Amino acid sequence: KAQSWLSLSTLAPALAKAQAYLEAQSSSDSYVALLRAHALVLAGLWDKDQAATEVLSKSSTRGLYRYWSHSSTEGEVKTLDIEMTGYGLLALTLADRLGEAFQAV
Repeated sequence: KAQSWLSLSTLAPALAKAQAYLEAQSSSDSYVALLRAHALVLAGLWDKDQAATEVLSKSSTRGLYRYWSHSSTEGEVKTLDIEMTGYGLLALTLADRLGEAFQAV
């Protein structure tokens, strides 16, 4: 009986704990906030507009351009910033907020 510890009866409580944890968390770290918003939408716990609003609150603008930057990479282009921008674009396009999404491309 390999992996008998992983069953449907243990999955539901684990998902409930994960949900409670994610919903209770708040982070000033932009990367964590973007991943959290994405996870909550995928789990069906947030609607797409709620996630879009969250990711917009973590974005910065320069002129007409929108971007996401991790505090540890200020002034440098880093792969983390590119990943964050991808999550931001994903949230905005899923919520049909294309005007704001186009600012980041």
